[in-house]
Amino acid sequence: IVIVFFWMSLLEGVPGTIDLLRKAGINFWMLTGDKQNTTIQIALSCNLISP
Repeated sequence: IVIVFFWMSLLEGVPGTIDLLRKAGINFWMLTGDKQNTTIQIALSCNLISP
């Protein structure tokens, strides 16, 4: 039996950078081919959306 698990994490500083850009008036769109739940978790982790 083989189990493979991949976990991709954000680079350090991404949430803070997104916050700075948002304060500068920049809007974001997120396009992905991931499943909806994965997309939501990524957006939460980088502060694109609030819980």
